[in-house]
Amino acid sequence: MSRWFLSFRVMYFLPSAIDVLLVLNVWLLASLHLSVSSSTQPRSSSVLPRCPSPLQSYPCLCTKTSLESPVNVYCRTGNAATLSLPLKEVYVKDRLPIEQLVVQYANISHLSSRLFSGLRDVSLLSIEDSQVTSVSHDAFDSLNASLRILSLKSNQLEAIPNESLSLLNLTTLDVSHNYVRSLSSTFFPKSLASLSFLNVSHNNISRLDSSALSSLASSLEELDLSHNSLVKLDRNVFRGLKKVKLLDLSFNSIASFDRNDFSEMLSLMTLKLSGQQSPSSGGGLSKLPQSIFSRTAQLSTIDLSFNSFKEVDAYIIRGVRFLRKFLASHNEISSVAKRAFSTNTRLRVIDLSHNRLASVSTEMFTSLQYLESLDLSHNLIKSIEPGSFQSIYKVDINLSHNEVSFIPRHAFVEVANISCLDLSYNNLSVIHPEAFLDSDVTQLLLSYNKFTNLTLLPIGNMTGLRVLNVSHNEIAAVTRKSFGFRHNVKLYEVSVIDLSYNRIREVSGSIFEKFWALRSLNFSHNDLKRLGFGSFGNLPTILHVDLSHNQLRDVGGAISGLQSLKLLDVRHNRLKSIPTLSAALQTLELENNTIDQVSCSSFPSINSLLILSLKNNSISLLESDSFCNLFTLLT
Repeated sequence: MSRWFLSFRVMYFLPSAIDVLLVLNVWLLASLHLSVSSSTQPRSSSVLPRCPSPLQSYPCLCTKTSLESPVNVYCRTGNAATLSLPLKEVYVKDRLPIEQLVVQYANISHLSSRLFSGLRDVSLLSIEDSQVTSVSHDAFDSLNASLRILSLKSNQLEAIPNESLSLLNLTTLDVSHNYVRSLSSTFFPKSLASLSFLNVSHNNISRLDSSALSSLASSLEELDLSHNSLVKLDRNVFRGLKKVKLLDLSFNSIASFDRNDFSEMLSLMTLKLSGQQSPSSGGGLSKLPQSIFSRTAQLSTIDLSFNSFKEVDAYIIRGVRFLRKFLASHNEISSVAKRAFSTNTRLRVIDLSHNRLASVSTEMFTSLQYLESLDLSHNLIKSIEPGSFQSIYKVDINLSHNEVSFIPRHAFVEVANISCLDLSYNNLSVIHPEAFLDSDVTQLLLSYNKFTNLTLLPIGNMTGLRVLNVSHNEIAAVTRKSFGFRHNVKLYEVSVIDLSYNRIREVSGSIFEKFWALRSLNFSHNDLKRLGFGSFGNLPTILHVDLSHNQLRDVGGAISGLQSLKLLDVRHNRLKSIPTLSAALQTLELENNTIDQVSCSSFPSINSLLILSLKNNSISLLESDSFCNLFTLLT
């Protein structure tokens, strides 16, 4: 029964004859379900709270998570009068305990106590998107003992209804997306002694009095002031907030902070200061005082993105020993001081993307042994010094969308395992043979560069390499020397190779025969005219080969040894006949070729073909038995 009610809660009720008929049908089905269920229950279940019919509670809907649980009521549309009628005549009259009451898209300009009078046990009350402009002082009096969560988001409130907030057990208050202009010392009564989460984001708050939050000091743990109009913080505005773990001030207009602004927030773990843009100058936050985080010993995340910082100096986060994430993307950072992160050895994530860095120098990021993600994409980086990432154990490094043209010797020395190295969208044509000394890479992404020769990729020692993407380059040839096999290196782990969008004309010589784990091979959008017999060897694991958008006339001999192949894509070529297929092949894409004949003998008598596409070929006539062997074909 609970599943039926939960799925029905998303319906949108509109007062029409069709809706009434629908409600009656649904109620009949629910009643039948309840009668069947109740036959297996003891007689005492008849006294348990049960939902009224949808017709009785319209425009609200009642749900239950179990037979023993209180009811949850969801109301959409309506006004104070149409909502109060079912609440009073059904739920109050029958003394049904409501645990959650949610009202959305109603028209309630003034929220009064009449709407909730007589209701009991409500722990969550949400009045959202309902055009509320004012709240009476006694609106929630009947809910004083039970209410834990109150949401008035997305209304038209210009002030916090402080006189109505004498709710002793309230833990969460959300008044986001309204028109509140300021928070004064009288806004939050002392009776809110249990409030731990306060969300006043997306308002028009330009003033935050120094004592506005003082009454919440003993309980508040999360404070969201983002997307407002704050220009400056009053001195000691966060005084006494020793339990706050998350403070979000992002997307305001605060141009500067005092070094003591956060000094009493001893439990602060996440601080968001992103997007501080001045409406007058157009600039943003560009500097923080030294030692501003000296007393926030528990700080683990700092978000400074979308500001106007010019550098990461040696003092900005010095001493923040437990810092895990440093986010400073979309700034104007052109330099990072040497050893700027030297005291933050527990860092997991550094995001410096979308800045103006011109180089990566030694000691910028070395010895960050716990680092998991380093994002330097979308900068102006042209050079990488040797040892720039030394002694990092396992990390994703994103250097895409820069101007790097050469990777020097030892650039990635002693990086035990680079999970993903993204060097796409650069100007690379050469990587030094010893660039990855004593390092390994799992995913190497080199698309959109200027490589002309695969032998210039020093992947021979990358025994853990699994994904190699060299698409969108200028490679003209692929030979046995391309992957370092002249040194008898076996790339056992490689499963994906993408060489699409290059200028490759020919593949021959069993180039991939030692890629024993290869599953996907992409040669699409090249200039392939010929594939040598057995070009792909006898790979037992390969499942997907894409040879589309080339100039091939025949592929049969090249793929003859691929007995496990599941998908072969040879669209947009010049094939005149259907190639020889393996028994395991399930999908064959032959669109836009010059095939003129299909017969029963075109397909092996034993096959697994499920999908066959022959669109836009030169077939003029199909015999009645052309597909006689395709017993498993779906389309």
